[in-house]
Amino acid sequence: MPPVHSRRALEQILGRLACPECHSALGLADEDVLRCRSAEAHEFRVIGGVPILLPDDASFRTADVVAASGSTYFARRSREMPLKARLRQSLPSPGLELGVPAVDRLVCDNLPPGPGPRTGLMIGAGTHAEDVGRRIPGIEWLITDVDLAFGVDAVADVLSLPVPDASLDLVVVEHVLEHVVDPVAAGREIERVLRVGGIVLAKVPFSFPWHGGYVDFFRCTPAGLRAVFGGTDVLHVAPSMGPASAVAYAGQAVMSVRARRRPARIAALVAGRVVLAPLKHLDRVLISMPDAAIASAAIAYVGRRTEGRRSRAELVDDARAIGRGELGGAGPATWRRPTWGRRPGSPRGARAGPPPPA
Repeated sequence: MPPVHSRRALEQILGRLACPECHSALGLADEDVLRCRSAEAHEFRVIGGVPILLPDDASFRTADVVAASGSTYFARRSREMPLKARLRQSLPSPGLELGVPAVDRLVCDNLPPGPGPRTGLMIGAGTHAEDVGRRIPGIEWLITDVDLAFGVDAVADVLSLPVPDASLDLVVVEHVLEHVVDPVAAGREIERVLRVGGIVLAKVPFSFPWHGGYVDFFRCTPAGLRAVFGGTDVLHVAPSMGPASAVAYAGQAVMSVRARRRPARIAALVAGRVVLAPLKHLDRVLISMPDAAIASAAIAYVGRRTEGRRSRAELVDDARAIGRGELGGAGPATWRRPTWGRRPGSPRGARAGPPPPA
């Protein structure tokens, strides 16, 4: 399977990397080994020019990553990936992600000022690195995943990022945290690598089927995302895919429950996409309702790194504020305001005008 984006040479990114164990600088010991400059001198393999920066206690073993270099979570044999990709791309998706341009504008408008280009990290970029790069331009990206098949800059675990402290302006982690065994620790690690004032853009599924080759551990509510990123100020937290998308995805999963053999699974996939995908368009109305997050398919979070962290009691207060629409609600630069529901602070039944275009 060919890489899905243009990977940079190791020499181009080496100065931006750090030991995932001790966060000290890395240097080439020889063409196939990186060694950190601490007293421990941790060593990491380089495979085909890609550093495998996984500590001994990482969620993924270096030997397993190297052995599965032609496969991913979603296709254990590389020859299956193009077939599945073509099939999925030819069918309508059950989900409709809304508000992406406005949320991306919010991210761009709040990046910390400074001379020169901003630095960013894509965690678990998968097949979407080029798309994220187009959506959020002007960033010097470092692209990581745990799958070599995606042509990443480095293989890394979000629980042990190979990046120096406070060195990044932006971290994008979209539909990754559900695959992490400890999402709260992942949030702290992301906060470690962000400068004060740096931005995190995170998206997670909520009402969504078990997926990712069963390496899928958690679901986050909006308040859960707030708790994961307790070292940030909330700029935005809201559904990114609404309740109708959740129903469509769940219905497709139900249709495939009894399908044991591959032809039956493919037939269920096709039937589910064709029959249920039109439901997602209801989200153009439903997602703007005040209580849409209760059963939405996915949640988006934008936060700005602060010097400290919220206490547990403060996070509970924040959860209540999010539920009341008083925290993380839409501002002028965001796409989501309760358009066909009530405005924050207005009486029930008050209308806010027609919804904006998606």
